[in-house]
Amino acid sequence: MKKRILFFGFAVLLGISLITLASAASYGFGSPREVVQSIIDAYIDIFEPILDALFGGYGWSGMYLFERLLLYVLLASLVYLGIERVPVFEDGPKAVRWIITIIVPLIGIRFIDFEWLTTIINQYMIFAVIVTSILPFVLFLFFLYNITEDHAMMRKLGWLIFAGIYAGLWTTSGNGQSSIIYFWTFLAALVFFLFDGIIYRRYVMLRHHRTDNNFKERELGNIRHEIHKIQEQIRQHEIDERVGKNLIKDLIKDEKWLTRQY
Repeated sequence: MKKRILFFGFAVLLGISLITLASAASYGFGSPREVVQSIIDAYIDIFEPILDALFGGYGWSGMYLFERLLLYVLLASLVYLGIERVPVFEDGPKAVRWIITIIVPLIGIRFIDFEWLTTIINQYMIFAVIVTSILPFVLFLFFLYNITEDHAMMRKLGWLIFAGIYAGLWTTSGNGQSSIIYFWTFLAALVFFLFDGIIYRRYVMLRHHRTDNNFKERELGNIRHEIHKIQEQIRQHEIDERVGKNLIKDLIKDEKWLTRQY
């Protein structure tokens, strides 16, 4: 059944393309851009009225038509996955599942109003902005931590340069939305610069913990042994008491963090 539907859809699309090409040939072929544009226009002329009739719109049916089609496909996919897990429909005929999958999201998209539609689209836009904004920071983080390894000064220099670049972008971008993104990226880079030692230690421990099942127990033992060693050095006056207590405080934080890991 699926193969027949796919074959039928492919045949329809191929037929429209051939008819458009034949029409273009009768008037003389233009540039490749004009030929492709004529094929796209043919698809729009055929399918736009059908989608308008299906999705409704109450006077604004032509707006966001492609976006509503994408939302319909997304909803239909989610509804189909949900139906497959409902015991009532598990052993029932597939036709019933497909009817529900087609009708339920169609009703939702058809009767959605303009305000709700723009709200949904804005949420996806915000999601895309956040993801694409965070991605350069995440890539730089892994690049810096994997390249510099134990060279703390190189890591700090990298974060300082990164923060300086985004500080410059923030101060020169005016008051637009991009300015907010530049500011928060600069702030995050500054935090990583200031707390580089703690963050890097946690990163290394988490990386080893995921690849070594016994790493957690061994590392906890090493931390407790190091705490006991520093305490003994303080008692023997081999290390300054204030420095030793600060070292123990950091080790205790690492111990508590590692204990909470799965």
